[in-house]
Amino acid sequence: MSAHALGGSASSALDAMGRGAELVRRLPGWTALLVLTAMPVRLLTALLVWQVWQLGAEAGHHADALTSLALVTLCAWVVSLLGRHWFMRACRSELDGGRATARAVLRVPPGDLVAYLYLALLLEMLFWALLPSVGIPWMLVAFSALAISAAPGHGTGVLAPLRALGEVARPMPILVLGLGFTLALPLAFANLHLAAQAGLWLAGGVAGFDLTRWHALLDLGQPLYVFQMVAAATLLLEPFWIAAMTVAALQTRARRNGEDLRQWFGELATQERV
Repeated sequence: MSAHALGGSASSALDAMGRGAELVRRLPGWTALLVLTAMPVRLLTALLVWQVWQLGAEAGHHADALTSLALVTLCAWVVSLLGRHWFMRACRSELDGGRATARAVLRVPPGDLVAYLYLALLLEMLFWALLPSVGIPWMLVAFSALAISAAPGHGTGVLAPLRALGEVARPMPILVLGLGFTLALPLAFANLHLAAQAGLWLAGGVAGFDLTRWHALLDLGQPLYVFQMVAAATLLLEPFWIAAMTVAALQTRARRNGEDLRQWFGELATQERV
């Protein structure tokens, strides 16, 4: 790939980040819905990882309890997929110049929803199967975000959603977007931790509050606290991540079908009339 192409891909990814942040600002209600639907699975996943971490080699002796918790987490994950899909539809409606009304966003065609659930489940299974490898799980996280925009409306069949995902998956924008949000994750974690410590410091000024136990719980030496902060950091970044990936998918489709050129000529014609 030439330096010009690399620069163009990087600039389009940065543009997707900026437009994604603007979408989050313009869609507070749908952003709140995304966060509310994603929150249970984040916290349950943190709890599940912590319990496996605590049990260690003894985890096999608590298989029933861990399986029950995993099933609840799976149900919460499906709910989070619905929230992601609704948020993506709201973003696309806003990008198309329309208004993200509840009637338009929540009425998801069954075929689109089934295609997305199938693709999301496939990517999730690959993520956990390839978790010990280096790099591949990270790319699958990016693909799972692209899948929200890729799966709907692209025909039927087992391979149709995969072909649609391949149509919008451009390596360089994914790399830039992934790198940007990967760097943002520790910053979000640090800010949340500082906010928690600031809250403890402010509460310490209130007479009669014994915060000894809270200081012990909200400590980086506590694995559960660290896992919960990581979950909260991903939850904080998720609206921006999904919005940016939605923009990136639409940008790729526009380049493939010439929609970007039609928009450009339309803007030129408008300027000429003015």
